[in-house]
Amino acid sequence: MITCRPRTLTDSRLQTITLCGSMRLLPQFDYWKRKLKRAGYRVFAPTLVNYRVRCRSRETALRVKRRENRKHFEKIKRSDAILVLNYSRRKSPNYIGGSTFGEIAVAFSMGKRIFLVNPIPRDSTFREELQAWGAERWHDLNRTGGKT
Repeated sequence: MITCRPRTLTDSRLQTITLCGSMRLLPQFDYWKRKLKRAGYRVFAPTLVNYRVRCRSRETALRVKRRENRKHFEKIKRSDAILVLNYSRRKSPNYIGGSTFGEIAVAFSMGKRIFLVNPIPRDSTFREELQAWGAERWHDLNRTGGKT
């Protein structure tokens, strides 16, 4: 028998959040990290590096990216939830790319809560999985006094 427990955004057990999203969103990562810390959360973020620019060869870039992905998955493991920064990119509203979807899959497999800054993209290849995995919109944006 499958049971669903009610979940609220003010769940007192939600203390540590890992940010996930495209590396092209550096300003948004900084914004959300500051905002969540001010609200009393412990916040993890990926190492924000453009591997294609930083590394001289494709092989080196892939090796570094693989290492950093593993480190980020460990942050997800130590978190209560992830917050996906799914902002629009070019002509893709509320974009979730392959790497970000991988982070979401890792979080789901570990039983973590999955929050999105914006709604699930209507045209996303991953729409059904995101719905099945319980991805929900982060609405608790105005909380200022820490966890309630």
